[in-house]
Amino acid sequence: MNSFFYLFRILLAYGDNKDVVLAGKGTGGLAELKGQLNNNQVNFGVVRVRAVDDHGSKRAKFVFVTFVGAGVVSYSYF
Repeated sequence: MNSFFYLFRILLAYGDNKDVVLAGKGTGGLAELKGQLNNNQVNFGVVRVRAVDDHGSKRAKFVFVTFVGAGVVSYSYF
């Protein structure tokens, strides 16, 4: 059976000056990441996952997440 272990995650968002700022980080995996998403922001995240296959091979994978909250108005960030 394949297994996945969430090791670390980071969440970024646009700040007041259109800078990319740290919005959250932790080791709680996707559940913790989901709890820190803001419906009024555009968020970007990276989750580091350790995958283990049936043969015991271990490797790190990185998952990139883009979240556009329902409350985000049409706006150009650039």
